[in-house]
Amino acid sequence: MRLSDLILEKLIALVQEHGLQAGDRLPSERSLATQFGVSRPAIREAIRTLASRQWLTTKHGGGSYVTEQFHHSHHALDPSTASYQQHIIEARQIIEASTAWHAALRATDEDKQRLKQCLDAIEALQQTAQHQQAAIADAHFHLAIAEASHNVVFVQIMRGFFQHLLSNVEKNRQSALHESSCFASDQLTLQHRALLDAILQGDAQQAQAAAIHHLDYVHQRLAHRHTNTVR
Repeated sequence: MRLSDLILEKLIALVQEHGLQAGDRLPSERSLATQFGVSRPAIREAIRTLASRQWLTTKHGGGSYVTEQFHHSHHALDPSTASYQQHIIEARQIIEASTAWHAALRATDEDKQRLKQCLDAIEALQQTAQHQQAAIADAHFHLAIAEASHNVVFVQIMRGFFQHLLSNVEKNRQSALHESSCFASDQLTLQHRALLDAILQGDAQQAQAAAIHHLDYVHQRLAHRHTNTVR
């Protein structure tokens, strides 16, 4: 991480850790430079960057102050929020529709065997109520589809995206458990099976449609859970 990025992260962490609210003033540049062990110009540059994002506002000779935009932006970027999970789903819909399509066209016998093993693992873990492990296996199933696409960019995206993918899968499965819904788990199994079958048959259009159907279902469930939670 570059020094400038590190200072930005430290400033953001300082605001959060000290519970600074909109209108609260940051410590002086001198104090921040001493605390972070960097020069005052480096602190000044970081503050300018945050001000350009409208996360801070500065007054000439009067210091720097936290804005409402700071907290709004960080709430939106918090992976635990419903809005962020919806954004993950939207990204998955775009990426995984394509990985499913290409996997159907390019999957090798070895890829197909790995996908079968992933799905067998998900179902076995569900049956023994190993819910956390089932979520991990579920996320690896989707990653394996990307790997079966043999598109290096898709694979890089999905590997870099994996923790977000896992978080999304976990929340969807937790929703099913919270509702004690065997139906939801059964639906996920059927959708995964339909996706796998299309890939095994080399039917790109059906694989893409199955991926879209699956993620539309997940999207609707997460939205429904959020609606019920806020009532």
